Amino acid sequence: MNRIRNSRPVAQLLKYFARGHIWLYRRTNGRIGAKLLWFPAAWLTTTGRKSDEPR
Repeated sequence: MNRIRNSRPVAQLLKYFARGHIWLYRRTNGRIGAKLLWFPAAWLTTTGRKSDEPR
């Protein structure tokens, strides 16, 4: 079971799922994607202290 969770295909799947979720959340202003399963999700952004660039 541990090999499956740590496999490259699962990592790729999660990566693209996360990208899709972020895109959908942004596109709908949080109306869709505000919950993952039963848990609330939020869009967090940070700004660099010295560079003042978004991260």
